[in-house]
Amino acid sequence: MLQKLNIQVDSSQANTVLGSQTHHMSFMMDKENRHFFIKDCSMSFLLKNRPQLKAFLKSVSLLIDLKKIQYKYVTFDYQELFAGHPTKSCKDIGWHTDGSDNEYLLIVWGNKRTEFQSLPQLEIDHGNLYQYDSSDIHRGRILDKGECRVFLRICFSNKVKPNNKILFSF
Repeated sequence: MLQKLNIQVDSSQANTVLGSQTHHMSFMMDKENRHFFIKDCSMSFLLKNRPQLKAFLKSVSLLIDLKKIQYKYVTFDYQELFAGHPTKSCKDIGWHTDGSDNEYLLIVWGNKRTEFQSLPQLEIDHGNLYQYDSSDIHRGRILDKGECRVFLRICFSNKVKPNNKILFSF
């Protein structure tokens, strides 16, 4: 069941100008106009590639440790998607659920954030941490030109193992 947690990550430490918009996400980004997507990675692999996430991951480490008691694996999916590239930010598969018997933590900064059918406004709030499970119906959204998004999902599972896959980077 989708639940908004009382954890908001303030990303206003610095400004990054992307296209015509100013976003407060630069503590995660290392370069403008870059796409980066890692799937099913371990925390050490994620921090090696994105050390600027260390403070955020430390802030949710207790929650991660509590979930690790129930689940065998913890994996991370991380995306940086920016204006100026034609890359679609996610598959246009419409409304769906993720995996089976998994739990997730999700935080998204920027444009076109994930939508959940159970939310009256559909779209999750910018910079807030959400918890959901395999029964929550949701959909990703494709970015339009001039938009950007940073996405971090933490998966707790007894099936999904860390594979440290960099799906694309440029």
